[in-house]
Amino acid sequence: MVGVIIYVGITKGNRGKLYYIFITFLIMGICIYTAINYSEIKKVDSSPVIMKFSYTNDLASSHLELRQDDTYLLTQNNFMGEEFSRGKYSIQDSIIKLGYISVGSVIKSETLLMRKGLADETILYQVDKDDNQYRIIEKTLPFILTTSK
Repeated sequence: MVGVIIYVGITKGNRGKLYYIFITFLIMGICIYTAINYSEIKKVDSSPVIMKFSYTNDLASSHLELRQDDTYLLTQNNFMGEEFSRGKYSIQDSIIKLGYISVGSVIKSETLLMRKGLADETILYQVDKDDNQYRIIEKTLPFILTTSK
């Protein structure tokens, strides 16, 4: 379609109109591309949430949603904006393995451990495995279970 518009604009000498028509098609293309991507993201996030873990601070909060289709959504909020990370996960007993971790994430380990806390809440710790034992990583954020199905 763009090729036809350019051909007609050049052969008939209407270069001013060609500019406006091209800009119109460019804006329409960007709008269609955005709408398609938005609908695809909504499909990805349509699976029901099994467990939701949260960490809240004064200026920031993070939420890890484990979904029924074995995908997770990690949301990091701060006063400047929001960041999202998605990927696959697997659960074995009380160990959760995440498939992909983004570079600037609050989660530093792909292995997470669920344990009961003092107030009978479920806490999610970030762990490393050394000599067949899991060790909690110091200076990482513990997430608390807020929603469970």
